[in-house]
This record gives sequence, structure tokens and C-alpha cells, in this order.
Amino acid sequence: MEYKCFICKNIFDSFRNLKIHVIRAHNNGQCPLCGKETKNLSMHSKMMAKSDPWHLVLSCILTECDYINDDEIKRMMINLVKIVLVESVPLDIISKEEN
Repeated sequence: MEYKCFICKNIFDSFRNLKIHVIRAHNNGQCPLCGKETKNLSMHSKMMAKSDPWHLVLSCILTECDYINDDEIKRMMINLVKIVLVESVPLDIISKEEN
């Protein structure tokens, strides 16, 4: 299975390699999604995940959802993120507010 970095579109052969890539290539003191300066990208993405699905994806890549206490929900969330990355699902379809 291949995983596409949703930030730069590079492709990786494992979720672990994608995580290593995101940490090395996109963790430079500034959030690659919103541009905010941050000393801790994991913490920033976790805080922003409540209001932005792409920050949720980034948070799950960086932390493997370690902040979710329920193991079944954590597993489901990681699998959902993997599907989003493999299938290149546009998250704007779920981030738009309903009228």
C-alpha cells in the first residue's frame, strides 16, 4: 500500500515512512497547513484538529492518535487517516458546514 503525503504529494511505501518524512520535511517551526509558527507541531496539530480535518490528519500521522484513550476508536481513526492518504480523499467534502 502506498501513502501520499498530503502536504507535498510524495509517495511512501509505509505509514511509518510517511510519518518519518512529515517529521523531517515538514516540521520546521511553522505549521505546513496554516503557516502558524510553532515549537511543537504535534501539539499544535492536536489543538487545531478540533476545527480542521487536515490538522486532524496531521495529528494522527505525527502521534498515531496516542491521545485517544479508546483503543477501538484509535484504531478506527488511524485506519480512516490511512484511507484518506491512500485514496487521496478531499477532506473539504467533510469540512464544509451544512446549511
